[in-house]
Amino acid sequence: MVDLSDESGNLKYLRGHPESYATEFLKDRESLVLIRVDKSPLDDATTYTPLLEDIFVVTSSFIERLTRCGDTGTKQNQAKNNSTSLVSSVKKHQAVSKARNSFLTSASKTTRSNSNRSSSRNQSKERRSK
Repeated sequence: MVDLSDESGNLKYLRGHPESYATEFLKDRESLVLIRVDKSPLDDATTYTPLLEDIFVVTSSFIERLTRCGDTGTKQNQAKNNSTSLVSSVKKHQAVSKARNSFLTSASKTTRSNSNRSSSRNQSKERRSK
């Protein structure tokens, strides 16, 4: 099952509006995040998982808000575990992105440095030949 949330983590509860038009409860040009909703058959616990992998939108505060917006029947411990799991997933994603950006930045500097050295050598050769 899926649902939508705004960029703050507030659920739209689509399943509560099966016969309604989206224009009745969604704003024009609103940015939304697709959320996977999983219900456990054993204890009726509900897990909300954002399907967007954007570290600037899906932050730890987004995850916490999303968890708090869950169904009232969700057990608090289950929500806390889900929140902790999602927050750690977001933090891992942020760390990987930071490392990737750092690597790309250093690789770019190395390429520019090698290019500058090559250019300097060529200029030195031209001066010697004159």
